[in-house]
Amino acid sequence: MKTGILITKEGNGKLKERAIVPTHVDKEGNLWFFTNECSDKLNSIPVNGNVMISYGNPKDSDYVVIYGNAIIVKDKKKMQELWSAVGKVWFGNGLHDNKLALLKIAPLKVEFNNENSRE
Repeated sequence: MKTGILITKEGNGKLKERAIVPTHVDKEGNLWFFTNECSDKLNSIPVNGNVMISYGNPKDSDYVVIYGNAIIVKDKKKMQELWSAVGKVWFGNGLHDNKLALLKIAPLKVEFNNENSRE
């Protein structure tokens, strides 16, 4: 389950979803994502950091929902620590991209379900 759906609550109260791929999960369970600081997914984070990420694996009927608190991080040292060649696909200028930022999501609650386990 590599690609998730990030759901944020926009300023108008509506929910907005978009695909997202985590860069790293640290030992505290925080999820880290590289992003562009001008991305519309970050618009609501300073006002309402409550987010939800949903991952699904239809083949095995597995899903995970993570409720968490998101913050925008502009720490170059942390970016260097987490950078990998995969980031270059979206950020051609790499760590030299002035608009590069990290989105850190600290999980507050995690739900896992496997539909096959109910049988």
